[in-house]
Amino acid sequence: MQLTQEEAAQTVVTTIERETAQSFLVVGTLDATATVTVRNEKKLLPGSLDLSIGTTTSQVRVPGRIAYGFDVRGIRPEAVRMLEDGTVQVTLPALSVLSAEPDLSQLEVETERGWLRSANSMERVEQRAVGLLVEALRNQGTAHLTGDNAQPRINTAQAMEAMLRPAFAAAGHPDVVL
Repeated sequence: MQLTQEEAAQTVVTTIERETAQSFLVVGTLDATATVTVRNEKKLLPGSLDLSIGTTTSQVRVPGRIAYGFDVRGIRPEAVRMLEDGTVQVTLPALSVLSAEPDLSQLEVETERGWLRSANSMERVEQRAVGLLVEALRNQGTAHLTGDNAQPRINTAQAMEAMLRPAFAAAGHPDVVL
């Protein structure tokens, strides 16, 4: 029995929608390390003399895991094509970062308090730097996905094949090429 365009599209769309409890399908993760540096400088007579009376600098570093994938609601039947050689081609939505989770148990903090700076300034600068870690990890993940890196596309193709192959086999098309 020959697989039709309509059967291919229906199998792809219903399998992906059925297999995902949420609308975002995670197809890969990336381990990364984020480093954030925050500086706070105190000046005497800012705008006129601009004499530095001390700088507090904090550098924080943490490893983390970034999860990426795509929103399955973006897949429509017209995104599925049957090629003449019997290959099923699926055009997926763009990959994006779902989460960026720093491993705070491995957080490294290095802070320097300048002349005439209080312990309170150190704490504020450290808190600000730690607060920017998730954004830094997320930015790294986005840069990885939008760059020339092939691995996210490979991971996506492998995840889709692992999900769709059993569905096509159950529909009577075990030899379909994805």
